[in-house]
Amino acid sequence: MAEHNNITARIDAGSPALRVVIDEDSLQHVITNLVVNAIQAMATGGTLRVALSLAAATGRDGEPRRNHVRIDVADTGEGITPDALPHIFEPFFTTKQPGDGTGLGLAVVYGIVEDHNGWIAVDTSKRGTTFSVFLVEAA
Repeated sequence: MAEHNNITARIDAGSPALRVVIDEDSLQHVITNLVVNAIQAMATGGTLRVALSLAAATGRDGEPRRNHVRIDVADTGEGITPDALPHIFEPFFTTKQPGDGTGLGLAVVYGIVEDHNGWIAVDTSKRGTTFSVFLVEAA
């Protein structure tokens, strides 16, 4: 656990070590972008949580799929408004002030995850937002 600028960070790496089918640079880009967005959503402080776990997955067709590694990046920030939620992965869509973001971060993250046969779920039902990234578990 670490704390900086009134933000407490908690990391739960899971046990045993989990491996995914994605190159290191792409994975770093995904996690970094989600963490930076979470920090920016907590202007007055809060809690950032990054957690890894193994998730059994079902395809859109209802058929069982390979196990996936789930990476949750959760914050206790402002959350995402219902009108913005359907657009968050669209290129150039942003809720930030001009000059504070290009609106490309989540679009790029979405593309990287999709290119690696994964998907992203977003939960704003509680305080803040949780992005859950599902990536194929490495054999």
